[in-house]
Amino acid sequence: MKAKQIFTLMLALALVFSLAACGGNGGGATATPTTAPTAAPTAAPAAEAPVEEISVGGLTTLPLNLPFDYSFDGAPIDKFAAVDMGGIEIRIGATWDTGSSPSGGTYCYSLPEPPSPATNSPMTVAMWANAQRIMAKYNVKLVAEIVSGDYITMLALSTMSGDAPCEILWFGDNYAYGVANNDLAYTYDQMLPSNADIINAQIFTYQPNPVAGKKFMLGYRAANSGVPMLLVNLDVINQSGAANPIDLYKAGQWTWANFLDVAKKCTVSTDGTGVINQWGLGGVSFWLLPAFVASNGGKLMDPATNKHTFNSAPVLEAFQFYQDLYLTEQVGFYVIDEDSGLMLVDDWNNGFNGYYNGNIAMSQTWHWDPQAANISFNYGFVPMPLGPSNPGKGTYYAGDSSFIIPAKAQNPQILYQIWEEMQYWWKGDEDLMNSERYDFLTTFCPTMDDAQRFLDAYAECVVEPMIPMIPGGGQGWETMANPLIQDRQSPAAVIEARDQVIQSWIDNATIPLDFSTLEAP
Repeated sequence: MKAKQIFTLMLALALVFSLAACGGNGGGATATPTTAPTAAPTAAPAAEAPVEEISVGGLTTLPLNLPFDYSFDGAPIDKFAAVDMGGIEIRIGATWDTGSSPSGGTYCYSLPEPPSPATNSPMTVAMWANAQRIMAKYNVKLVAEIVSGDYITMLALSTMSGDAPCEILWFGDNYAYGVANNDLAYTYDQMLPSNADIINAQIFTYQPNPVAGKKFMLGYRAANSGVPMLLVNLDVINQSGAANPIDLYKAGQWTWANFLDVAKKCTVSTDGTGVINQWGLGGVSFWLLPAFVASNGGKLMDPATNKHTFNSAPVLEAFQFYQDLYLTEQVGFYVIDEDSGLMLVDDWNNGFNGYYNGNIAMSQTWHWDPQAANISFNYGFVPMPLGPSNPGKGTYYAGDSSFIIPAKAQNPQILYQIWEEMQYWWKGDEDLMNSERYDFLTTFCPTMDDAQRFLDAYAECVVEPMIPMIPGGGQGWETMANPLIQDRQSPAAVIEARDQVIQSWIDNATIPLDFSTLEAP
């Protein structure tokens, strides 16, 4: 069994979530909890035992022994006392669609039949069974809802009306300061039982960093690996005579200097015309800027003072390196805008997918993009190289993707217990969790070593509190990449010209709302 625990850190590089309002008043009715006596754990019945359906609150559920018993290391997971919540709905807010949401397999809750192991992953089967156990134990209906809108406004209005928008809310940390500064979620001391996993062993959960000195975000272990990597064209590398980036990484020599050497050797004319038609570096240009800042150990703000630190030496050094790659060394692939005649730093079509053409040695990409069937060359994956100011690890910024219990939700301790038990689907079995990770990664990673490098980079992501404050995700970085590349301004000049704008990103996130300007629903 693999013992390595990899905590969920999402969104690398300020992925913008389409956020929030969890459905109206159709659910979330209050009930007086009735605690049932806790039964002594019993062994799971034999597999051939007949299946007895149970009707709970109008919802058909199954016995707790399907598809496996809920215990780990010989100890029962079912540590919280059973509570009768009277059949109420527990609305779980999730973004995008309820099938792909990171909210713990919410699509499994409403499946009318047990998912077949023949056509579903072990994770889907396990999540479904765990959901049935929770609904039977607490006499609730778990309801997954699409959410949209602005989290902070939604939660603030619910605070004014006294009606929580939902009971459990998946939460991207780009609004964490707004929640903390306006007391829009229950804090640990307001909702956690003394035996909560998140303040004890943290087997199924973890504590995200406090925000404004408050702990309220509920971190969960997840079977994904959301981190950008460099896709390496091994054919181009070998033909150029450059060192293999993967070998350099394994030897602990994957540095900016060696990265640049590889990129320079691979940036050539291959058709004898003298016109460059093969490049060392590709990807959407402005997304490389924060990647180099992170890989150089740059910090973007001082949490103690809430002041930005873009003018610090590691950040300026990364800005300079990024600029040199395009303007001085000229190893970066780019497209010239026909109208302006300027280099495009936000070219998604050619930049993001340019590596498919087979003429880019190293291209930044994300785990959700590569289509193995469309790649016609030998390739692998490697993290970003370490800059000279990096303390030794951590090459990407990431945010804490987590849950919150909205401030006006009823029975917050019970809601926390339900949320924690939602995380029990994998039973603390690292093999089950890792099987999901590897099953996904190996759909596009050519080797298990490549998949492991994804997981290693994911585990070493750096949580930078300012990342979620940068507006529009990458658009904030684009406003700095453009003057660096198109206007050839120095890094110091770029930061100086945007000093007040950058500081306003922090101020806007950390200053409490004026509730008098909000209109109640």
